[in-house]
Parts: sequence; structure tokens; C-alpha cells
Amino acid sequence: MSSLTLEKFECDGEAGSVGARWERWKRGLYIYLEAADVTTSSKKRASLLHWGGQELQEVLFNIPGGYITSNEAGQDKDVFEVAIKKLDEYFAPKQNKRYERHLFRQMKQEENEKFEKYLVRLRQQALKCQFTDVDDNLIDQIIEKCSSEELRKKVLRAGEKITLTEVITEANTLEVVERQLGDFSQKGKDTVSKIEIQEKDKPFMKNNKKECFRCGSWNHLAYDAKCPAKDYAEQNVEDFDVRDKDKEQKEKGREYADKKRRAREVELEIGDKVYVKNTNKSNKLSLNFDTTTYTVKSKTGGDVEVQNDETGQQFRRNILHLKKVEGEWKSMNKETEGQHSEIAVEESSEEDVGDDETNY
Repeated sequence: MSSLTLEKFECDGEAGSVGARWERWKRGLYIYLEAADVTTSSKKRASLLHWGGQELQEVLFNIPGGYITSNEAGQDKDVFEVAIKKLDEYFAPKQNKRYERHLFRQMKQEENEKFEKYLVRLRQQALKCQFTDVDDNLIDQIIEKCSSEELRKKVLRAGEKITLTEVITEANTLEVVERQLGDFSQKGKDTVSKIEIQEKDKPFMKNNKKECFRCGSWNHLAYDAKCPAKDYAEQNVEDFDVRDKDKEQKEKGREYADKKRRAREVELEIGDKVYVKNTNKSNKLSLNFDTTTYTVKSKTGGDVEVQNDETGQQFRRNILHLKKVEGEWKSMNKETEGQHSEIAVEESSEEDVGDDETNY
């Protein structure tokens, strides 16, 4: 039993806690004596003084009647029990049950504190309160200060017949169930996170290729022999039809890319005047949009059919490649159209006058 040890008792320290510390240390001493099989009274007192330390020895030897010999004790007294009683009187403070009960009523279950640990604290304080029915007061305090609303409902529903043992069983069961439900919730969160990671959009890679200004293809330049619009350009044939046919698939791809970028759709109506984005910019000073106006003829989602106001040619463009004519530009266009109309009327009038003079 030489491996058994016991920490020495600290006599100095906070005065308010010395009584509680002495009770805990004395409990450890009794456990040690039983484990070490120390049975005689004199050996028990020797163990008390040895493990208690120098400070405890000074206290006991200076208490009148604290340390007595076997002859002084006789057959009626136990030297160990006499020493324990004297130390109890020295360390144990006088307790006011009213104050201790006040402290008991203030004790509540802390956040994340297990019920068993809370119950131990209640039991320790209840010993100082001198309750006639300890279990009944423990049940009252659990109902009022426990952290589980579900436990409170079940205890109240059971009424006065419920025992402390039943309350403890119910509280432990609820704690196990709450922990299991938490495990299920955590597994569900992990699953959702995995789905979000799998469906995460891939970033778009920057395209460094240049566009053919004849047909709009990204696979070759304008003067490449593979360009389908090259022969038409040499024959002075307008290449709009060839270019738009080749760009139809490309516009579908751009529309899909716009959706992936969550691009905001421009509000256009049938008959609106728009500018078309200039895809054949020769240098950085070139305008982003062509100055020629187009009229919106039809609209399907992000695909818009427009008509050139000058040539009457129609083709489709993605809505993000169009800019609505608004504000001063729109009024200027209307004024310009009005001026063209007035000029046309004046020219028509002059021709009529000239014809009349000739006929005359």
C-alpha cells in the first residue's frame, strides 16, 4: 500500500471555503485509511497528522485537548475520533441555515452543464441547509432552475407523486436523446455542404482569342482561307447573312454564359430603337456601339430580332449586345427624322413647281 498517497491539507486560504475544503480532505482521509487497512486508533491519528502536513499538526497540537495520549484517553475515548472532533470544531464555520437556503435557491443549471454535475452541486449545498425533506427540496429546485424546458414539463405533468429517482432518470434520458438528435442534425449539415460543393459553378477562363470581323468566328482571322465570308467580300456581296448564320451557335453560347454570370436583362419592347454593339473595333478609340439605329421586331428571352433602319436588313442579337436609345439621343433621332421629312417635302414641292413651269 506504499503507492497510496494523499495531498496535504492547506490550512491557510480563503476563510469562507476552509470548512468545505476540510470536509473534502477528511473524506479522502477516510478512503485512504480503509484502502490502506489502517485499523488502530493511534495509527489513524498518525496518518491524519502525517498526510495533513506541518500546518495541520500545528493546529491540532495547539488546540486544548486536541492531542491526547492513550493513557489520557483510557478505554472510553478514541484518540483519532477526539482529534477529528476538535479539528471539525476549529475548521467548520458556524452556518446560518437561512443564508445557506438562500444560496441554495440561487443555484441554477449552467449552459452546457450536465444534469448529474448540477445535481451534485445541489446535494452539497442542501447538506448545509438543514432541510427536513432534502429530496423534496431538490425536486423543487430542479423544476425552477434546470435548463431543460422539456424536463420541467414532464416533472410538472407527473405531479406530487414523482420521486427524485424518477426525476434523475428522466433528466438523463432527455440528455441522451438531445445528444443523439444533435448528431443527426450535424450529419444532415455535412450532406448539404457536400452537395453545394459539387454544384459550385466553375469560374470562366479568360478568352485570349480574336474574333474574325467578317464572319464572327473565333477559330480564325478575317484573311484566313477558311473564312466562309471571304469570297463574298471579294465579290462585294454583303456578308451579313453569312456572318449571322455562322454566329447563331455562338450567340447561344453567349446567352448561356450570361445566365451563368446572372447578367441583368435589359428591358426592351417591340418597336424600341436600339444601338448594336460594335464587334469589329479596330482600335481602343472606336465606339462600343454602332451609331446606326435598329428597331426591335421580336423578342424571345435574351434573343432579340432587330431591323436596320437604313437598309431594312434583319438579324438576331443577344439582348446584352443592344443598347436602348433613350434621353437626348432619342430626341435627336426624332428631330433628325423630322428634318429629313421636311427636306423631303420641300424637295418634292420644288420638283412639282419645276414641272408646272415646264408645262407652262
